[in-house]
Amino acid sequence: MVSCKWRGPIWFQQKEGVFPLRFQERIESCGKIVGWAPQQRCHPSIACFVNHCGWNSTLESLSNGIRFLCWPYFADQFPNESYICDIWKVGLKLKKDKYGIVTRTEIKEKVEKLIADED
Repeated sequence: MVSCKWRGPIWFQQKEGVFPLRFQERIESCGKIVGWAPQQRCHPSIACFVNHCGWNSTLESLSNGIRFLCWPYFADQFPNESYICDIWKVGLKLKKDKYGIVTRTEIKEKVEKLIADED
């Protein structure tokens, strides 16, 4: 069983064969893996979404008061990330390492920072 620092579900994108054997079983007490989640129906304890910063998901998160961990891929997602993080200050940018990878340490640190920040 995995020990969780915070209570409540953790939602993120599921891809077949990406997770280690029995990973979902180990996290079931503190998280849930879903392919897509309607943000209006998510549990109120959700602290943030890892978000690609597309305009629809940006508006959905803003209108529901959910903070962002921004991971844009292309097009309008990069300027949206700038608005989210630099202007509206409702999210944090995920930084890539020298190989272009967002590491688990980066994600962990940003989740903890976002959860700890009450403003």
